[in-house]
Amino acid sequence: MMRRCPLCHAQESALYHQDRRRDYYQCATCALVFVPSEQHLTAAAEKAEYDQHQNSPQDTGYRRF
Repeated sequence: MMRRCPLCHAQESALYHQDRRRDYYQCATCALVFVPSEQHLTAAAEKAEYDQHQNSPQDTGYRRF
């Protein structure tokens, strides 16, 4: 299925990768890899995911980032 690129709005894109949660498409014009908007998290789900982590100097993963 062709998807419109959210960056350059070209019509030509191809399936780039699939995992258990979402599909990734690549634009044939600008090469952007994107997830279709209908597979984006809702604002509430995004906030719930965000609230699960702590940006703490004691967290080695956070410090490496």
